[in-house]
Parts: sequence; structure tokens; C-alpha cells
Amino acid sequence: MVRGKIEMKKIENANRLQVSFTNRRKVLMKKATLTSLLSSSPAPATFTISLAADMESMASELKRLQLAVERVKGKELEGMSFSDLISLESQLNDSLLRVKDQKTILLNQLETSQLQEKRTLEENRLLRKQIESMVGRGSSGPQVEPEKNDNEEHLSDTSLQLGWGKRKKLKIERPAITLEVQVSSD
Repeated sequence: MVRGKIEMKKIENANRLQVSFTNRRKVLMKKATLTSLLSSSPAPATFTISLAADMESMASELKRLQLAVERVKGKELEGMSFSDLISLESQLNDSLLRVKDQKTILLNQLETSQLQEKRTLEENRLLRKQIESMVGRGSSGPQVEPEKNDNEEHLSDTSLQLGWGKRKKLKIERPAITLEVQVSSD
């Protein structure tokens, strides 16, 4: 009986990772032991030493990275040389400039969005006036009652509500409308 192919992926859960590592290590050790018995070589000892060296290497790399993070935070600076401190300061200045540049980009986008909102609100106000004048003249066609907002800063309402209760066949006459909107840019 053949087992299906197992997809290899990173294990996120720390407990499952430890259990999987332990089980895989046991299987590898068992296979290494059988191989060494069949070939008369000391493979398990070599394998164990290699695994321990890899673990020590990973632990030292982890400590080095944690120290670097602490130094970026401004902690653990006691053992640093003058040139290392200047290098760290340069890295922090570069990072600060990138953060300021991103902040400027976001503020510009916000300003552009606010200007667009003002233009849209002004256009909405002009269209409401035009609708009110059409309703006041008694023009034919469906009559749309504009919504009244006490707060003009509120987002523009884009819904259209028609006052028809049941479906009816209506003949709608559309008068020719010319709309000219002039928006001054501040």
C-alpha cells in the first residue's frame, strides 16, 4: 500500500512544531541507526553532533538578531564602538526619512481626497438646486424629492428614491436639460 504525497508547509503552532520536530528526529535517528548497523559506520553519532551544532548556530543567530533589535530600540548600547554607534545613527536617520516621506504621501492623498469631497458636495448642492427648480416649474417626468441634510459635511447621498408604490407602465418625457457647473479651485 502506497501513502499519498504529503505537502510540506511551515507549522505555525509552536506546540505542534515541537512535537513534529521530535517525531521526525526520532524517525531520522532510527533510520540512521539501522543504516549504521547495516554498513558498520558510526552515522548516528555524527548525525547527533551535526544536529547539535545546527541548533547552537540557530540559537546564536537568534541572540544576535535580538540584540540588534534592542539596539535599534535604543537599549543595550553599552558594548558598541563609536563607529557602530555612528552606523546605527545613520540607519535610524534613513528609516526616519522613509517614515516622513510616507507620512507626506499619505497627507497629500488626504488633502486630495478632501478637495474632491468639497467639489462633490458643491456639485451635489448645484444638482439639488436644479432639481428643485425643475420641480418648481412642474416639469414632466418622475419627480425626485431631494433629501435634506442639516450637516453638509456628511458624505454625499447617492441613492435615488422614486415614489412609486406598485409597478405601473409610465411614459416619461424628458425635457432637454443643459447643466453647466463651474467649480472654483481654491
